[in-house]
Amino acid sequence: MTVVSLGKRIIPDPYKPVVARRYHSLRISLDHTKANAKAWFIDRLILPNAVGRFLLYRVFSNSFDREHKAVAAGRLAFLKERRQDTRSLYLLRRNIHRIEKGLVSENPRKVFALDYIEETLEEFRALSQTVPMTTEYTWARDVLETYFRTVSHSDPRISRTYEEFRAICPAEQNVPTENRPYVRDVDADPIEISALKDLSLRRRSVRSYLPKPVPRTQVDKAIDVARFSPSACNRQAFTFRIFDTPNTARKVAALPMGTTSFIDNINAVVVVIGHLRAYPYARDRHAVYIDASLAAMSFVYGLEAQGIASCVINWADEPKRERAAAKMLHLKPDERVLMMISYGWPNPDVPVPFSAKRPIHDMRIFEESP
Repeated sequence: MTVVSLGKRIIPDPYKPVVARRYHSLRISLDHTKANAKAWFIDRLILPNAVGRFLLYRVFSNSFDREHKAVAAGRLAFLKERRQDTRSLYLLRRNIHRIEKGLVSENPRKVFALDYIEETLEEFRALSQTVPMTTEYTWARDVLETYFRTVSHSDPRISRTYEEFRAICPAEQNVPTENRPYVRDVDADPIEISALKDLSLRRRSVRSYLPKPVPRTQVDKAIDVARFSPSACNRQAFTFRIFDTPNTARKVAALPMGTTSFIDNINAVVVVIGHLRAYPYARDRHAVYIDASLAAMSFVYGLEAQGIASCVINWADEPKRERAAAKMLHLKPDERVLMMISYGWPNPDVPVPFSAKRPIHDMRIFEESP
């Protein structure tokens, strides 16, 4: 017999409500005391100690397990794609970008890219056999054309890969020049900094939207802005998953924390997903977060420039929510939810948080003059 059931039997009925309230209050107090004691023990004794940290995060806690599994799954997926006929566009983008950087240096070397030019030709050949004449294909083709015209063919690896390249793209083929290393128009009028600041001031995290759908053409215009954001070696290892029917959008938006107060106002939401298969090395595991964040901010500005409001929703790494997202979104093992973004036409009758920002001098530190 438990203490609770025994108490119910021996305590007179008139006193049971009072005793129950005090019992629950005592339980809550004990739970808080235990939690505080555990936090004190971890913060004061475990985290400052290297052995303690190792035991906590390798033995007693699974906080990083999902990241470990996703990074491992990404490497395995990368290796699998390398063995397939379609190959890896992520690797091709990276290598072509590296070649471009070599070509646009002020003093380009006569021999460079020897350690990855053969690998690049393998990926390019696979691309040419599957989806030729895309923008990415012509970009890769034109950069390789420029590369082989620029470098010395004294090294056998270059001469050999050049012959392979010519087998794919014969010399008589008319190769356009627009996709070769980009020449920036320095004479074009720049966008006024005041206009950009006005846009950033107008943008606010809006959580109340009108029940009016946003045309997909306007969403695509914002995506078109976002896709020009920088990414590590141009890999672009992220996808914007868009849900723009209210019922589905609300189910998806209920996955993260912090949406309970405005879930009924959400009519459309974007899930930004990172693809770790673009990075076969654990050292690059954070690149998907950085690159996708750069694109997400450009996307938000692209929406705002059209009068469409948005709210970036944080995604916390919690086992239950991670499993629910993987199931609902049919995520692959290497795919990670990075953030969500609700969007829609702002309700003009509902104010938004002011959210004061830190002053400039508190955000930046210039190097000291010698």
